Amino acid sequence: MKRNLFHTLIILMLALCPLIAVADSVKNVSGEYTFYGDSHHSPAQCRQAAYEGAVASALAREFGTAFTQTITQQENFNSGSESTSFDALNISEVKGEWLSDTREPEYETLPADKDGNLIVRCRVWGKARAISNEAADFEALVLRNGTDKRNAATGFKSGDDMFLQFRAPLDGSVAVYLLGNDRMVYRLLPYMDFNGGAINVRHDTEYIFFSPADGRREHGTVDEMTLYTDEPVERNRIYVIFSPNPFNRPVDHFTAEGAPRSLSYRDFTGWLQKSRLADKKMGVKMINIDITQ
Repeated sequence: MKRNLFHTLIILMLALCPLIAVADSVKNVSGEYTFYGDSHHSPAQCRQAAYEGAVASALAREFGTAFTQTITQQENFNSGSESTSFDALNISEVKGEWLSDTREPEYETLPADKDGNLIVRCRVWGKARAISNEAADFEALVLRNGTDKRNAATGFKSGDDMFLQFRAPLDGSVAVYLLGNDRMVYRLLPYMDFNGGAINVRHDTEYIFFSPADGRREHGTVDEMTLYTDEPVERNRIYVIFSPNPFNRPVDHFTAEGAPRSLSYRDFTGWLQKSRLADKKMGVKMINIDITQ
């Protein structure tokens, strides 16, 4: 009896080892950042910038940063003459990735500066891990009022159409979600009449999502995306999720006829954290977009 119990304990410890390794790689982190706005920044933009700065601060403190320099070349044409300019872009990149918030961010609006510009401080708490090289890389571009790459944009006017260009180096699955001002997350892809957890895509193939002319039968009926806002400026965030492995979508809910299904931001980030812990090859691109009246 004792021998059987001993064997059982050994088997249980071996089974728990992968879970312990995963748990050890995830850190509870926190950070804060103060964003100094100018006349072009709305209150929503200041809050978003403060949040992103706080996340970057938390990641940098826990995992450190890497410094890179990129040289870009630009061809200029003016009054029939041609010139070439070069710019050096210095980037300090954090070596960690944010998995999810563990509590709601806290915002504090400080007294405005002498020019009346907004100053916002944000504090964040979340779970994060060191960046691994296992996450699949892919290309994702948000497009405005056209399906060509030259239509790539992150600024929209109310009533503009939105498309998404996507390409991956591997066969896999992709899903797209949108975080709104209301802190609800809306499922944009898979389309509403698609039953699977994610859309299957083939390697080195360009896809244009939300365009009926570019839709594929196996992906279901295309949902077209037109962006509207009642605010002077509204900032949304697009999440593009890709993995070479199949994955299930989170539980979402019907909101209104013709509207995307949705779930709370907390439920979404909880699902995303669990999914990324279970699949180290899952990659996520976050694209902030502004919609103005």
